Amino acid sequence: MKINDVQAAIWATEFLLQDRENWTRCAFARNGRNIPVDILDEDAVCWCQEGAAALSGLGFIDHRATRPARQAAASVILGWAFPNAAITEDPSVVLNDSELFDHADVLKMLAIAFELAAT
Repeated sequence: MKINDVQAAIWATEFLLQDRENWTRCAFARNGRNIPVDILDEDAVCWCQEGAAALSGLGFIDHRATRPARQAAASVILGWAFPNAAITEDPSVVLNDSELFDHADVLKMLAIAFELAAT
């Protein structure tokens, strides 16, 4: 199966975040002491989905190219959880940073985003 660059970047993001220990909230990246750091910091040990997307796309795609698929996928999951809610912020950030969702939801969002990016 041939995948496009957006799918490749989403897959790389999902791969980076597969281990729960590699994922965080409310900061693009954190070090081992849970302090926010730059995504490229040598001490970074975990990333939010946005930080992981930026890191995963380095060198071959601007991570913003993956944003529409990630936002659409997050909207699907948020719609399942809150069918009548009006989300006014980036839905992928809401899903990543809200205590109402967890690591598994972020991975589900990325899996859906991968499929959406195929079209």
